[in-house]
Amino acid sequence: MNPRLRISIITGVSAVLAVWLGWQLACGNFLLAAIVGAVACAALVRLATGFTIDVVLLGLVLAGYIVGNRGFAQFILVPGLPLFPAE
Repeated sequence: MNPRLRISIITGVSAVLAVWLGWQLACGNFLLAAIVGAVACAALVRLATGFTIDVVLLGLVLAGYIVGNRGFAQFILVPGLPLFPAE
């Protein structure tokens, strides 16, 4: 495919997506914008570091588990008996 045509198509689709997401944000629908933002951030991390997405996600989960608050590290195996592995 012609590189100039490919860039034009990507630019047009991105512009339409940006306007549509802006409309969704104005209406108060934040979930779709958050998903698109997370995918965009994951793509940027993938391009910047060269790591695969599963490695990046595992690292974020591990950092959130170690540094995160008590609610993130709390597992309830049996109702009424919480287990706090991070404490």
